[in-house]
Amino acid sequence: MFKKSLIKLLACGLLTLAGIVTYAVVGLRGPEDTIREAQVKLAAGQYAEVISLLDQAELGHSIQNNRLLKVELWQLRKQAHYLLGTSVRCSTTASRTT
Repeated sequence: MFKKSLIKLLACGLLTLAGIVTYAVVGLRGPEDTIREAQVKLAAGQYAEVISLLDQAELGHSIQNNRLLKVELWQLRKQAHYLLGTSVRCSTTASRTT
């Protein structure tokens, strides 16, 4: 009984390790990629999509721990709001940077 439980635990551990390695090798998007995508969309005039993208990215753990990325995110979102003509949201975003 103990041997079966130990084998199951080892299999779960190896499966978890395989998932982590796969995630690292695939190199899924990080916050820098999201910022770059937002910059491209901003240049293309897709302001509402930029705001939505940055709203989602702001909740990410990687952004929360990086002050420079947060400030860049806020500035991009502020610019998108300005260009879209929704300045109400801009005033709350601008107050976060001060």
